[in-house]
Amino acid sequence: MAVVSFRRDVFASYSDGDFRSDTYDICGPAVVMQAAFREKVSDNQILVDIIKAFEYDQKREYFRVNTSFPIQFNISGSDLDFSQEFLKPLGQCLNLSGGGLLFSADARIESSKRVWLDLCLPGKQSEPIGCVARVVRTVKDKEQCWNIAVSFDQIKEADRDEIIQYCFSEHRRHLRLKNEVVF
Repeated sequence: MAVVSFRRDVFASYSDGDFRSDTYDICGPAVVMQAAFREKVSDNQILVDIIKAFEYDQKREYFRVNTSFPIQFNISGSDLDFSQEFLKPLGQCLNLSGGGLLFSADARIESSKRVWLDLCLPGKQSEPIGCVARVVRTVKDKEQCWNIAVSFDQIKEADRDEIIQYCFSEHRRHLRLKNEVVF
């Protein structure tokens, strides 16, 4: 048996015998718990019978946030030419972390291909962040664009720190707006 607390503005409605599988962050590792609703304890607490629970480790080194801004990229074969004239403004960032990003583009890029990225983080007055990334996955979406997941291979630590700071800022903004945050 366990008492589960919610923020007052997030409290969900439960009914007798409801069976749920939920994830809870308990100041450390995330806990996945399958539980049956027993009773409402207070306005923001419920009592549940735990059927099964286990912890899991976060596999990502950096948490990821949904965000949207244009990016430029270059896929000029094995010799990456990093001059501005070869950058194409064809990408749209979908989510971002300190370790990589997911972007949408008209062109398919093969897995394991290296690309040069130029990122202009929204609200930042600094120079664009330039880095070399490796494609880890390419999937066609419903709009016939390609969703391309990349991992940063070569990036200055100061630039990675700027990305992480932006992700924290976006995370706080999402929480204030009560939007979904992807970890």
